[in-house]
Amino acid sequence: MSFSKAQWADFDYKLSDGECLREVQERTICALNCVLEEYKDRTIAVGSHGTALSTIVNYYDRRFGYQEFERIRALMPWIVRFTFDGKRCVNMEQYDLFLGKFNPLIT
Repeated sequence: MSFSKAQWADFDYKLSDGECLREVQERTICALNCVLEEYKDRTIAVGSHGTALSTIVNYYDRRFGYQEFERIRALMPWIVRFTFDGKRCVNMEQYDLFLGKFNPLIT
């Protein structure tokens, strides 16, 4: 838990043989942009693990940080729906498994 907290406090923090959250974010956003370009104007689904998905959410909304990351750890599967206009994210929602509907991701 202290490692995760340190990473979210400093996106460049990493173990000597590891990857920092900034590197994860750069890699995932690059891959996402390629997918958005290749499948422009189509509905797509992408699967990932929670940390990578969290860095994507953080890229589009910097309010998503350590506290939100800790909250989603108990929400597996954590499903996020992104709406894009080209490569610009215009909306993010998370699926509420109990209510069976999408709600705003960050309020």
